[in-house]
Amino acid sequence: MNLEEDRLKHKLVQYISDDFLIRKEVRGVHLIGRTGVSIDFLLYPKQHLIDDGFDSEWIGLEAKYIRDFKNGDLGKKSKLVWQSITYAQSVFEVDGARVRPFFILMYVGEEDFSKDEFGERAAVSWRALVNLAQYANVGWMITSPRYGWVIRFGGGTYYRNGRGRGNVTFSSKTRVGSIC
Repeated sequence: MNLEEDRLKHKLVQYISDDFLIRKEVRGVHLIGRTGVSIDFLLYPKQHLIDDGFDSEWIGLEAKYIRDFKNGDLGKKSKLVWQSITYAQSVFEVDGARVRPFFILMYVGEEDFSKDEFGERAAVSWRALVNLAQYANVGWMITSPRYGWVIRFGGGTYYRNGRGRGNVTFSSKTRVGSIC
């Protein structure tokens, strides 16, 4: 971890601490490889979010500082997506219980890099990765001084702070093999 990533995580906690119970650096086990893993955060929604439609489940979040995200560092983006997918296939120890996160979020900072204004190359590569990742229940969080935080998946918005639940729903069906 580096200083920039520490700052990124600190800023994220400032955005979300009123809305989530936060567990940091949570250890777990990847269910397929049976190897140890450690995720940056496990989050549980506070009651006001649950009352507003947020699922009452633990979710995981992995934060990464990617220096030149705008110009399309596809290697680091791909590694973040794969790391997040493996966390979706893992269980973690939280307060003495084994928890499999309902979904996993990636966090790279305040910008929404799926928008074309950040460069076509960055937008296209990021959209392709997050569209694939959504099949593993992996999305991303965006923060902004203007609107707080938003959770998005390839197909839309799951939750927007201050506005509530969006158009993304999750099924209990595990997406393995053919998804057609």
